[in-house]
Amino acid sequence: MEGTTGVVLVALGLKLMLEKR
Repeated sequence: MEGTTGVVLVALGLKLMLEKR
């Protein structure tokens, strides 16, 4: 459960970038 936070942060970042497009 160590990489879960990183994955979530990356997913949120990608979602924000896609929404800002």
